[in-house]
Amino acid sequence: MRGRTHPKLKIFLTLGFVSILYSLCYAQNTDSLELELQSADDSLTASIYYQLIRAHEYSNPKKAIHYSRLSLTHPHNQEKSIQARTYINLGKVYKNISEYDSAVKVMLHGIRIAEEIDDHKMMAMGYNSLGVIFKINKEWDNALKYYRLSNEQCVLLEYPMGIGMTLSNIGTIYGARNEMDSAMKYYKQAAQIGEKYDLIDVQATSYNNIGEQYAKLDMEGKALPYFFKTLKCDSITNNLMGSVFTLLNIANSYKVLEDYSKAFEYFEIAKLRAEKVGSKQLMSMYYHGMSDTYERLGKNKEALTNFKLAKQLNDSIFNEEKSLQLVRMQTQYETEKKQLEIENLSQKSNIQQLEIQKKQGLIYWMVFGTLALLAFGILIFLQFKSKQKRKLDRAIIQEQKKGIDAVIHATEEERKRIAKDLHDGVGQQLSGLKLFFSKLKDDLITKKPEMKEQLIEFNQVLDEACTDVRSISHQMMPKTLTEQGLVAAIEDMLNKSLGLSNFEYEFEHYGIKGRFNERIEISIYRICQELINNVIKHSKAEHVSIQLIKNEKHLVLLVEDDGTGFLKKESKDGIGQLNMSSRINTLNGSFSYDSEPGRGTVATIRVPI
Repeated sequence: MRGRTHPKLKIFLTLGFVSILYSLCYAQNTDSLELELQSADDSLTASIYYQLIRAHEYSNPKKAIHYSRLSLTHPHNQEKSIQARTYINLGKVYKNISEYDSAVKVMLHGIRIAEEIDDHKMMAMGYNSLGVIFKINKEWDNALKYYRLSNEQCVLLEYPMGIGMTLSNIGTIYGARNEMDSAMKYYKQAAQIGEKYDLIDVQATSYNNIGEQYAKLDMEGKALPYFFKTLKCDSITNNLMGSVFTLLNIANSYKVLEDYSKAFEYFEIAKLRAEKVGSKQLMSMYYHGMSDTYERLGKNKEALTNFKLAKQLNDSIFNEEKSLQLVRMQTQYETEKKQLEIENLSQKSNIQQLEIQKKQGLIYWMVFGTLALLAFGILIFLQFKSKQKRKLDRAIIQEQKKGIDAVIHATEEERKRIAKDLHDGVGQQLSGLKLFFSKLKDDLITKKPEMKEQLIEFNQVLDEACTDVRSISHQMMPKTLTEQGLVAAIEDMLNKSLGLSNFEYEFEHYGIKGRFNERIEISIYRICQELINNVIKHSKAEHVSIQLIKNEKHLVLLVEDDGTGFLKKESKDGIGQLNMSSRINTLNGSFSYDSEPGRGTVATIRVPI
């Protein structure tokens, strides 16, 4: 999705543009279609029903549902391809009126028919629509599943536009889950598709999403080039409204970078285009941006002036939406009033029957009320039991977490003690012994030349023992970590583990200034060490990328390789995996893998700071 539209503007466009467009385009056409349906040949009914469903999809969802059901039961519309298309379109209608359970039910039925006949186009459409429904309801895992299925069908159809857009959709799910690195990966793949096939809309959406992801990470310097690419695409497609959003993004980025002259320059260009579009919402966004910029400069008078202008526009938009709502309510009232008059005429001839029905209805409601009260009481009791169980579970988890934390803390303290004892005790003694033996060796060789080889061999063994003690001491508790911090320790570890191997590696860090809490530094270092060991032992990779990023709230470690990858269910119960999960849990962090066989692995660790 091209995530630049302000939420209020989305509501305005939905209520205004969509309803007006459908009213003008289909008000007269639907009447002629309904007349044509009465006398049409059976072979044309499927096409007419489809046109009626699409005509009423937004303007009158109840009619769209009515014609969908008629189409599904018509004897000449039983062809499976027609049934699949109708069920999937019916699901979209239910989605539009927020009846998500019904939408999912009928859409799945349509998808099953499409799968049965290998209708890949309908499968792609249905999967993507299901993904949208689950995304609306914030069911991220299900949304991701169906977006991926839709992408697979687009790949089979060799449909680049669909491939690019579904990759962007997948990216939005990772973005919604704040998994910025994975979101960025899919946005960049979508951008590559757009560039390869010269799909300007896909490029614009992808570039904008990438820019906004960088902006969320406070990396405005990286965001700006992508916003300028988006602006170029808007120019090619003559997307005047889209260009206003892009210009506002550019202006806000310069504002954050404190380059206020450029910020004002792009705000003014955005204003000129917004006035040309005639959008009050866009002008409101412009004034909000100007107000914030003036406030940052300490010009409170200008900031207040622009804020008032933005508020006036917002109030105006609200009043317009309210007027549209009143018109719709009035129309609905008149329609219901006429319907009621018709029903009253019919009811006059059935007064006695209605009286009987009222009495029966009263009895039914009494029974229903009793059952409802009983069900309500049971529900309250079950909720109380569930609440108590959750409370107990939380207490158990908290105690387990404290226990694990204590074990990890004790383990690290013991590592420190052993490392210190090895370095200050055994290490010092071995160093002294080596110095003494070096002097003694020269005297013995002079006196007993025949022992030269034995003495040299013994000296080498002594050197190896000193080296081993230093290595073990460093592994138990790296001196670089305690003295210089996390970045230096990781660089040292990577140099020693990968520097002399066939692996190519790169280590980048952003926003790391000063030291972190000792527990955080030790845990991140140990996890990075375990991940690198896994890459060396299992991945068969050639290149490893390590990134350490600090944003406002989290410290993020990203380890990515180009190895063979794995299925997630294959990596659940390993000792290394359990150790890493335990460390992350004690820090209230998160740990996730993104991997598929043959496509490498990305491990992401987030720790709150």
